[in-house]
Amino acid sequence: MNELQRLIASDGAFTPPSRLLDAIPNEISAVRPAGVPHSIIEELWHIVYWLDFFRPAARCEPSSYPVSSREGWRDFDTPSGQEWDSLRTRFAAAIEETCCLAAGPIEVLSRRETTLVEPGRPPLNLCELLSSVAVHNAYHFGRIVQMRQMLGIWPPAGGGDLW
Repeated sequence: MNELQRLIASDGAFTPPSRLLDAIPNEISAVRPAGVPHSIIEELWHIVYWLDFFRPAARCEPSSYPVSSREGWRDFDTPSGQEWDSLRTRFAAAIEETCCLAAGPIEVLSRRETTLVEPGRPPLNLCELLSSVAVHNAYHFGRIVQMRQMLGIWPPAGGGDLW
């Protein structure tokens, strides 16, 4: 596993993403602590939305950039247990595929083209796209960890960074 894969799917810079989501009860997943704009399930839905957007571009499939940032968010007031479980399953599959896309030497990934073009920017190569994924996910996982701390459900049973 290279460093980019570790940053996407493992313990490259923080508690592994799969463990960050451990033992979050469905009824807690939709709670918005005071002053926090999104719940845990909404943050995870947002991560999956962008993983679903980035992966086809990484495979050089046609893609068009979302018109509005609002497209990347969904409100969950009272999600069912099935919705929460399904979203975590989608996330796990998306992370697994993204990690596979990041396989290989960074020099090779840097030479591979993608179809991702952000408005006003040149196309990203695969290394740049996957680096963006890792940083984007890290930002939103930090928000999830902070909410878990605020809700008193951190660290997860498997352990998590406390610093």
